[in-house]
Amino acid sequence: MAYEIKNGPQDAPYLLLNPQEQNRIVYNVSDTIGTYYMLHRDLRGCVCFPFSKEVLEESGTVLLDGQRIPHVIRLVAFGAAYQVWMLGIPLTGRIIDYDAKHSLAISGFTDLYGNRMQPLTLEVITEPQEKPRMEYAGHESIALQAADEGIVLLKNEDQALPLKDSVLNVVGEGLFDFQACAVGAGKINPRYQISFRQAVMDDTEYTLNQELASFFRDQPRGVPDAEMLTRAAALSDTAVMILVRPSGENMDNSTAPGEYTLPENEIKLLKALERHFAKVVLVLNTGYPVALDFLDEIHVSALVYNGFGGMLAGTALKNVLTGRTNPSGRLTDSWANRYEDLSSAANFYDCYHHDMQRFSFFDGAELTTRYDEGVFMGYRHFCQSAVKARYPFGHGLSYTVFSEQAQDVVYQPGQGVSVSVTVENRGSTAGKQVVQLYLHKPETGVVKPLRELIAFGKTGLLQPGEKETIALFADIHSMDTYSPEHRAYLLEAGAYKLYLGENAENVREIGCFEIPETIITRKTSVHLMGKRTPQPYAQEPLHPAIKKLTVKELIRLSVCAGDGWGVEGIGEAGRLFKLSSLPMRDYIAADGNSGVNLKKKNIGMPSGACLASSFNTDLMENVGKVIGEEAKELGIHLILAPGFNLHRNPLCGRNPEYFSEDPLLTGLMAAAYAKGLESTGVHACYKHLAANNAEASRKRNDSVMDEGTLRNLYLRAFEIAFRAYQPATVMTSYNRINGCYASNDPELILGVLRQEWDFKGFVMTDWSSYDTADLTEMVNAGISWITSGSSDDTYTAPLEKAAEEGRLDIRRLKENVSYLLNTVLK
Repeated sequence: MAYEIKNGPQDAPYLLLNPQEQNRIVYNVSDTIGTYYMLHRDLRGCVCFPFSKEVLEESGTVLLDGQRIPHVIRLVAFGAAYQVWMLGIPLTGRIIDYDAKHSLAISGFTDLYGNRMQPLTLEVITEPQEKPRMEYAGHESIALQAADEGIVLLKNEDQALPLKDSVLNVVGEGLFDFQACAVGAGKINPRYQISFRQAVMDDTEYTLNQELASFFRDQPRGVPDAEMLTRAAALSDTAVMILVRPSGENMDNSTAPGEYTLPENEIKLLKALERHFAKVVLVLNTGYPVALDFLDEIHVSALVYNGFGGMLAGTALKNVLTGRTNPSGRLTDSWANRYEDLSSAANFYDCYHHDMQRFSFFDGAELTTRYDEGVFMGYRHFCQSAVKARYPFGHGLSYTVFSEQAQDVVYQPGQGVSVSVTVENRGSTAGKQVVQLYLHKPETGVVKPLRELIAFGKTGLLQPGEKETIALFADIHSMDTYSPEHRAYLLEAGAYKLYLGENAENVREIGCFEIPETIITRKTSVHLMGKRTPQPYAQEPLHPAIKKLTVKELIRLSVCAGDGWGVEGIGEAGRLFKLSSLPMRDYIAADGNSGVNLKKKNIGMPSGACLASSFNTDLMENVGKVIGEEAKELGIHLILAPGFNLHRNPLCGRNPEYFSEDPLLTGLMAAAYAKGLESTGVHACYKHLAANNAEASRKRNDSVMDEGTLRNLYLRAFEIAFRAYQPATVMTSYNRINGCYASNDPELILGVLRQEWDFKGFVMTDWSSYDTADLTEMVNAGISWITSGSSDDTYTAPLEKAAEEGRLDIRRLKENVSYLLNTVLK
């Protein structure tokens, strides 16, 4: 919707409201983070309104039902060329009831010239709480299972869990600010959503300590006095604290207190709980690992990581804490005591050490991120460092006890390794166990870590005394190592030791095999360092329609026709331009790592890291299938997921969307998701190729690393996914890789993706990559679809000019469009 903004020196400031809403806004009480957190961290939990011009923050007042409440005024960028002064009013925790009406009075805001706004009163309504619908019961049972299996029990002492008392002393910011999803592409718009507070309130067996609940509604970051905590301890000797850290697209996090490290108020609260309660259960409702060094001074009986669990996150957490569900999740990352313990800490932009100058998607700062740690990232670093992780990759406890017995350990030359593992539940509670197989390769000329995950599996629900045998297989491509010297992947001569791991650090040897002579498993044809070189054309015939299309029509098909994120759109990310000369249907793409990211409500799955914590590929396939079925129902043909860049550093804002620090777990989970999604007829998209491991200035961030690191870690995750399942499309990343933008890199797209991995689908850019990467070079490098584009000639005209001047490779253009048509005209 277009506004005629009057913002001259003589004009009074005013709020830019949608006239169709008639001074009435609908507030979603379940959306505790808000839409604009991804654009500015200070807008967390806010309902937001743009001002027509800059105003003085301290000049105005905001009243909610007659009571003054805080507000913020922040300059927010909606693009490289569009910024607006935004009024943010934090309503999280202040409005919590469904089907209610409130009054919001805004007045007194004055601009820099002394002009004062006209007072404004808005009616705030909340929708009735939606109830589960029978037709979606199967879908939502998968969402609940995914949330259940994504919860990781990190510590459990003093018989703290499962909880035994019916009254729950729940404290902390997360009581009213419980996080269910990431922001940006990973955000969900579910039919309904159950927070932990709501889950307990709806339960007939449990109730909240209402005195504590009232306190934390009024003072979410406060610390109750000793008298209140003493009264609470008389009801139950256990306190449950929910620590919250939101995260998502567009901005990275920092080591500032309240982000990676704990602020003073959280430390004070934990110490107060330690003094007054026999047992303290700390729930980490976080999108990324946080520092855990505070555990050296404060005793916590139980520690639970529940990540962002989607629409039924609260129900899942309640089930695990009360013992209705036995936790079976495992960490997909190594959790360090301190940030400095991480091998990537010295080479990741941390705005805390730069006066909190937090670069975003739109910023023009040129950043170089050096991957000097090489392949020694995550558990690959901690396994051979003097400093150990607080909780290693793969760690996770259960309410029962399992034994694992390996048998039939066989190396099949030229194929791989197979192992059978019999798991027995030797405890008294039904549960699921994750089996992890690690490999130690011979220490020869090629640099490699001490051990690497090469296979994993998960049992079904085993009753006490029940057994199940898991068959694990790792092919030779899961065991080889890229050698830059040989420009090939090798199985080097020597002894290969196999380990079963409780986690990456706690392992036991179960077998060993010898490879007498070094084997080249595959050679590479390209070199992703320095200046890139042109690549050969494809040998397969082009789509028959290509001969009928003019260069102008080919270019028009290559450019997306725009998005639907505006007021009048449905929220789709983009759509294919339909040529009248071709029998084309609609082809509409939407974000959707955890649902279908549209304005219409649908399923809300857990975020990627939580899904991967399940270590359950069958479950992940079902998650993809459910999202595909709902996308199809909503008229969406392509879901821009899964996103699965590696977790190089916990500060990356998009870590909750992505899966893991390990390429094998990442690749297999991504493939399972895509396979399930495409079983419904909806296309999947692997993204972001490659090394998109930071959000800060991501369109101007150069990921600099040696080729061994790139191929053995960051490309390997994608390669594993491609070997397991080929999706319809791939999205390139914004960043440069060793000086070349991914969307302009012919060796990455045409060399690695087309020649080495034999990809037959189409390749798209990430949205508005052309802000920094060259449009013509995109086509010449093998990009089929340039997004998000527009329906006019803004992006097609420069390409047409390049074609006229001979700078655009017409043969490559035809090849790119052929891949596109082969996919969308099926």
